[in-house]
Amino acid sequence: LTADRPYENRDTGANQAIDQVKIFGSYVRWFRDILPPSCETNLGVGLADLGHAYNVATEDAGPVHVNVQFRENLSPDGGEIRNSGGRREEMDG
Repeated sequence: LTADRPYENRDTGANQAIDQVKIFGSYVRWFRDILPPSCETNLGVGLADLGHAYNVATEDAGPVHVNVQFRENLSPDGGEIRNSGGRREEMDG
């Protein structure tokens, strides 16, 4: 399971965006790139993909790779980085 930036940030030099699509190549039995959560995203499709990943991993007894895209980063809402407003001197001082 990997967390990734959304598809529109790929190949743009965006922060925290590396190519994680098929990063494990042929070493996994199955791969799926899950779209970022949104009102337009069908939750049932994502859940079906996760169910299929589980079945492949357990029935074929091998690794699977599910790459989940997120538009928001996965850091806490509070704390040093979020509360600094992006100014480095507040984090260092």
